Amino acid sequence: MSDQTHRAPNDAPVQGDLHGFAEQLGPADALNLLSPGVSKQFLSISTVADLRAFLISYREDRLFQHELPIILRAYQHGARNETRELIALDKALSSDETIQSLAAASRQVGRSQLSRLRPMQDVRLIQKYLSAVEVREANGWHTIVYGVVLSLFSLPLRQGLVNYAFQTIQSFVYSASRRIGISELACQELIAEITHSTGTAVERILEANGPTVLRLAE
Repeated sequence: MSDQTHRAPNDAPVQGDLHGFAEQLGPADALNLLSPGVSKQFLSISTVADLRAFLISYREDRLFQHELPIILRAYQHGARNETRELIALDKALSSDETIQSLAAASRQVGRSQLSRLRPMQDVRLIQKYLSAVEVREANGWHTIVYGVVLSLFSLPLRQGLVNYAFQTIQSFVYSASRRIGISELACQELIAEITHSTGTAVERILEANGPTVLRLAE
């Protein structure tokens, strides 16, 4: 059921909040959002070829298949002010094996950003979702919170999905570069290589969810 429509005030710190959330996906947090087994695999990377293989696997198996679609669904619920549906999505993800592999870190990152929106008392969706998280009726997964932030500030959906993918891949590359010694130029080239298909993947995800979602993304 949809709540009454609420929007962030025109003078809300849109870019500041978005950039603040992006910072939560920096090198340390991106690494912490891996399951122990995958994190060990990442830390064992010793060559650029190893890193490339890891990033391709992460991109195809997790980023495109799980994280971006979840962000999209959260964005849709946020745009429609569907608090109940948003909380139901949050609960449903509790049984998702992909989420369970990084549950603690995902909650920590998501709740940290969600708490920054507490002062927005007139936005019912945020306050109800925050209350549900505080009484443990919801988890505050980082992907859900990211989608809600995009919708709350009416930020472009396509750009938000692409930025999330780019920021995450970039954080992995720079995390590895400090350990195995990759030049800045090599880092930029690898990031460009791994993220070049993101736009196509985002379009595929949007098209799979129908014309209404495509209109939201415009």
